[in-house]
Amino acid sequence: MYIILAVVVVYAAVSYGRFLYVLKSNRLPEIVQQNSEQGSGELLTYVAAGDSTSVGVGASDIAHTYTYKVFQRLSEQNKVKYVHVGKSGARTNNVIEEQLPKIIEVNPDIITLSIGANDITHLKSNASIVENYSIIIERLLAETHAQIYLTNTPILKDAPLLPWIFRQVLEAKAQVVNRELLKLENDRVHVVPIHDFGWHLYPDIKITFAQDQFHPSDIGYENWANAFLTTMNKLHD
Repeated sequence: MYIILAVVVVYAAVSYGRFLYVLKSNRLPEIVQQNSEQGSGELLTYVAAGDSTSVGVGASDIAHTYTYKVFQRLSEQNKVKYVHVGKSGARTNNVIEEQLPKIIEVNPDIITLSIGANDITHLKSNASIVENYSIIIERLLAETHAQIYLTNTPILKDAPLLPWIFRQVLEAKAQVVNRELLKLENDRVHVVPIHDFGWHLYPDIKITFAQDQFHPSDIGYENWANAFLTTMNKLHD
């Protein structure tokens, strides 16, 4: 009886959270990422892939998205070709089916990938999420020469949009998936610890969320960019 009640409560929380998300996300600025080229020197091809965080949903404009900030930083020392294949709402299976072929065709030097949050919020099994991550990584290792920077599952327990009980369920799933992701690291695959990186610096965590209370704000994406750039810098230290 208690198990059935718990399932009903979680389902109701999920449904309510999705309703609020649709309602509030309609108020956000439209972010349109465009392929670009900038800088001077040796050519470096950078592909950004993933879900709405790779697009920058929640930012006030493209300049405040983490992928564009990474592009800007890379172009300080190289001529950089920036290719964006991410899509809002994407899950790990969408990356496999739709984004991987585009990435492989470009054969970039650097890949950033932020994915997994939508798998978690749609309550996909932890095993299937990790399996999809493994498929993505195996193909990128085999069919590109790129250094690959992928986020672990972002912290969702602080997202004001989501009902408290749902946030606890998501956090428990994220902890399991993130532990498994660390096992996939090697000399070309680098996990960006976005779940824990830098959030302690914001006493009021709400300022890191956009108006929809789910996606990162400009401040939140600044922290995302710092997490990626710190991980990239460690590779060259």
